[in-house]
Amino acid sequence: MVRLEIDRSAFLCKRADSRVWYLDLTEAGHRSRLSLHTTLKDHALSIARRLTDEARARQWGIPLLRASPFREALDEYRAHAAIRNTPRTVELNLSNLERFRAFLLDTVTAGREPRLSEISPDRIESYVARRKQEGLSHTTINRDLGTLSTFFNFAVERGRARANPVQRVKPMPVPKRFPRTLEPEQVSALLFRAGRPVPLLGRGGKGRGNVRPRMTPLRDMILFAVNTGARLGEMLYMEWSDDDLKAERILFRNKPENRLKDHADRQVRANEAVLDMLRRRKLSAGGSRWVFPSVVGGG
Repeated sequence: MVRLEIDRSAFLCKRADSRVWYLDLTEAGHRSRLSLHTTLKDHALSIARRLTDEARARQWGIPLLRASPFREALDEYRAHAAIRNTPRTVELNLSNLERFRAFLLDTVTAGREPRLSEISPDRIESYVARRKQEGLSHTTINRDLGTLSTFFNFAVERGRARANPVQRVKPMPVPKRFPRTLEPEQVSALLFRAGRPVPLLGRGGKGRGNVRPRMTPLRDMILFAVNTGARLGEMLYMEWSDDDLKAERILFRNKPENRLKDHADRQVRANEAVLDMLRRRKLSAGGSRWVFPSVVGGG
């Protein structure tokens, strides 16, 4: 039997015939043994210390950590994330968290709303195993773990959780791959195809041979992205006030319509290919505030 002292009346224990840790706690003269539902020593020690602290808090009238249902913490996190992240990121992260909550309802609490204190590394590893059985890639599973870790860090900051259990779970191994880059010939071919008009193919071949211009300035956007490393959202919401053609600089900045991925404004130097394209577009921009407006809507 393993018996580790937490304080004079609290011990972390494990029987020789069991892998699960339990807390042997004496409170106000009453001795109790509480299973911690984990086989991990470090996590068991963290839980045991929390329970011991709460027992001492009850004894001395100190306010306890508030019990947090998962749904209540999730709603608070939703409001927090909506301020800091793009709507698409919020949607993806909340979808991942709702999926994890459904897993807990199905496998842990039998339909009862789970509490954050019930979520251990063991249960997160069970969730990882479930995702593997569903055929998800290691990269996708690691993305799920990242979302859970961010959520629990938030819960710790708000006093809803003592620790982040995801930190005790190893990420799935993912082989390192070098990013692919386009050869100059491939870039030229891509720009050529993007600059061609769109063929019109009506019903029964009607309109065959006719063409129309593209609804978006695809060729110019590809040229801009290749030379500046701009993301799609950054190009779609780029305004003429972001471009300093005299200083040969492009400013990527946060806007109400589009928040940058790292939330930090940045500048890049524009080369001659980009400057020539921007000067040409500015001559025909009219009153549009956007550098790359679509034909539909005009910008």
